[in-house]
Amino acid sequence: MADTAAIDVAPIAAALPTRRDDKALHWMIFVGIAVVLTAAPLILYPVYLMKVLCFALFALAFNLLLGYGGLLSFGHAAYFGMASYLCAYTAKSLGFTP
Repeated sequence: MADTAAIDVAPIAAALPTRRDDKALHWMIFVGIAVVLTAAPLILYPVYLMKVLCFALFALAFNLLLGYGGLLSFGHAAYFGMASYLCAYTAKSLGFTP
């Protein structure tokens, strides 16, 4: 039987040093995106901006389902979509105000 106590294992974190340049770059990208998102309502057409935000929300939900959940199912989204369409159609036909 081999003696495993003699094997020297270096920690993985020591092999991957963090660089300050990456943190500065990530910070600049974050600030740039924040500036663009703050100025977007003043520059872009509101309906277009709403569509972009809806697709971004869909992409985030898609990433959440695939990344953390490990599965993708649009079954729950279909029921949610049908219910929201029915509620919106009913509210419009009955004359409810938002």
